[in-house]
Amino acid sequence: GIGFKFKITLSTYEALPSIGNLAKVYCYLYVREDILDLFGFFDIVERNMFIALTNITGIGPNLALRILS
Repeated sequence: GIGFKFKITLSTYEALPSIGNLAKVYCYLYVREDILDLFGFFDIVERNMFIALTNITGIGPNLALRILS
């Protein structure tokens, strides 16, 4: 199988089912010159808020993730 490593918020972590069960995760691929990071969210609203936060000058993806957590 194929596995992916996502950076996720605390609320997404708490909403995920136990290991071995299927989960639907909305993802966002953050691309920069030297970075490819995957961020995962339990619902689309949280993902859209993450995208909105990263569009603010001075807020990168890791800070946006901490804000949402």
